[in-house]
Amino acid sequence: MVKLGITSYGIYILLTSLVGYYNLLDLGFNQGVTKYVAEFREKNELESVSRSINASLLVQLSLGLTASALLAVFATPILLMLKVDASHIVEARIGIYACSIGFFFTMISGTFNAVLAGLQRYDLIGKVDSLINLLLNLIVVLLLFKGFGLTEIVSATVFSSIISASVYVVLVRKMVPEWKVVLRFDKDYFKLIFGFSSFMFISKISSVFSNYVVRFIVSYFLGPAAVSLYVIPSKLLGAFGGILSSAAGVVFPYISQLSVSDNDKVKDVYYKASKVFTAISTPVFLFIMVFSYQILFLWMGKDIAEQSYLVLSIITLSGLIASQTTVPNLIICGLGYTRLIGFFGILAVVCYSVFLPVLTKEFGIIGASVGMLITTVINVFFVFKLTTKKIGIPYLAFLNATFGFHILPCMISLIALYVIVANKLESNMTIPGIGCLIVAFYYWVMIKKDILPVAFILKRKATENTI
Repeated sequence: MVKLGITSYGIYILLTSLVGYYNLLDLGFNQGVTKYVAEFREKNELESVSRSINASLLVQLSLGLTASALLAVFATPILLMLKVDASHIVEARIGIYACSIGFFFTMISGTFNAVLAGLQRYDLIGKVDSLINLLLNLIVVLLLFKGFGLTEIVSATVFSSIISASVYVVLVRKMVPEWKVVLRFDKDYFKLIFGFSSFMFISKISSVFSNYVVRFIVSYFLGPAAVSLYVIPSKLLGAFGGILSSAAGVVFPYISQLSVSDNDKVKDVYYKASKVFTAISTPVFLFIMVFSYQILFLWMGKDIAEQSYLVLSIITLSGLIASQTTVPNLIICGLGYTRLIGFFGILAVVCYSVFLPVLTKEFGIIGASVGMLITTVINVFFVFKLTTKKIGIPYLAFLNATFGFHILPCMISLIALYVIVANKLESNMTIPGIGCLIVAFYYWVMIKKDILPVAFILKRKATENTI
């Protein structure tokens, strides 16, 4: 059995991050597909559903082929820019060629994923993603056990994207029987979707910065090995954040079905969804932030834990703050206020461009984490201020209703983190056990105060089963 090593793993992360750039090149069309599939299905306009899918699919195919070709042609310059050393250049180049294929299938997969989201079939999306990720992890472990290296691991990742795209195509054919593939330029529906998606595209740029560009900035200043030390904590946090985002994602197609004039209903969803989302996410974020060292120690060992635990604490705090904008952004997006979403994206990109390079150069991966945190704080302020104004909700009243209960636990957690670090208690593995009990108590109190409406959910579920 062999290990990739910290440098090879850093290269692997950089190569697979290239595939993630489909989030930028889809021009925001996936969100447009989700919105209009939900809207047209609600109106029973089945032909419009089909034409919306085809308009987006044609864009994805065209952009995917172009981007994949460019990625393959400029493989060597890209690797040199990322400071990949000569001993890894050959296998890394082969990896880029493989990623160019994965890029194409990932873009196709995005369209059909968006269709299922518009149908509110998040159960299918969750099952497919979970099974594909499980399959990929099993293949990677098997390849490493058999002695294979970077090239084979990247190829397995690409293979998983092909499988994912194929499964999504089959599901959409089954769920949308009226859909017929017609790959011609449909001016009316292209204009409709692009009118919504153009500002979403700007927002996508900020998402790509936070998830992928930061890795290349770290590699440029510090080399591929440093990427591993930054990405390992990011992946841990991203796994939890991904689950939360998927759960909250149902708000978008639901709001898309409502009329903008139904403002009371929108306000009700805004308050309730934000309150529940914050209640579910905050205790876990605080636990990860306080016990970052112990978590990384158990997962990756002492060496990684010592070098990355502060990174995990900082980006977890950033994730906690950023998570509060998940529901507001989805509701604003569902109502079609994409100019506002575009403004938030531009603001985030400007902040990333200013803070990330400077702080990474001066303070390494800790600086990169702080740059993310500063950008998040600035962006969240404007998201809350402007979305509440747009919907007609008092800003301070909203914050108090959704986050007021959690202010004291957040302050206590920051103090606990300082005490643990200052007194070098990171290696004390009994402390997280106490933390788990505190988190359980935290949830118990929220359930008793009906901040988490568990009793209502169980009662409704029982009623549905009876029916």
